[in-house]
Amino acid sequence: MSIFASAVESGETERIATCAQPTTLHFTPLETFPNLEVTAPAPQTFVPKTYSRVANEDDNSDNQLSGIITKRRVHDSHVGSHLLGRFREKYENAMLPLGKALGNLGVSPNALSILAAVVALAAGFLYYQRSLLIGALVLLGSTFLDMLDGAVARAAGKASRFGAVLDHVLDRYVECIIVIGIVAGGFASWFWGLFALIGMLLASYSRAAAESVGGLDSCTIGMAERQEKLLLILAGSVLALEWSDALQYAMILVGLISHATVGQRLFYTWQNARTS
Repeated sequence: MSIFASAVESGETERIATCAQPTTLHFTPLETFPNLEVTAPAPQTFVPKTYSRVANEDDNSDNQLSGIITKRRVHDSHVGSHLLGRFREKYENAMLPLGKALGNLGVSPNALSILAAVVALAAGFLYYQRSLLIGALVLLGSTFLDMLDGAVARAAGKASRFGAVLDHVLDRYVECIIVIGIVAGGFASWFWGLFALIGMLLASYSRAAAESVGGLDSCTIGMAERQEKLLLILAGSVLALEWSDALQYAMILVGLISHATVGQRLFYTWQNARTS
């Protein structure tokens, strides 16, 4: 039995006929609903998780590349393969109590970053003046301050995006200052100085490009990062007290490691781009 026939028997023919007529849709203006709030959806953006001083790595906001680049998770669990990677977490955790104490005293991590750069400027001048031992000690102090600013930022909850950018920009200035001071002091030739400096700058740039333009979640892979290279320079400074060419060979080694790191990061980015 059809639906229509069933409806006839039940006396609902008129209702079906009425419903079968063409229906006109009427739209009510929004002004008739004074309590209705209409909000536009928030744009979906992302921020590359590049720097350790960013306050919240899951905060996806304020990125001009949103809508252009898609973030890719790195599937390799051994990203941090640099020489001191296994010890970094240990000494960073060891510095947290001091960082928290300084943060409670009102010390700003940005102020420590700037102070580290100023101390490095003094170290570069000391290298230029051929004061190897004092220059190395001052450079060691600058390195300690540079590690301390991150400890304050993490332990005291004072991390910020600007602080992360400031820290990394000042690090590049420090590298330039130290290398120029060493070369100007006659401890290394201009060729090997430029060779090392270009490698150091490009190692940092390749990581930043891979984590922003390349869309990688992390690209810290490489033979060495900044701390290892500064340790090589410090070791070369001490050895140069007895062996005059030690610092130049240290610069050559820094350059070789830095350029190798650039190659590793480019290859790593290429691999992840193929599999994504």
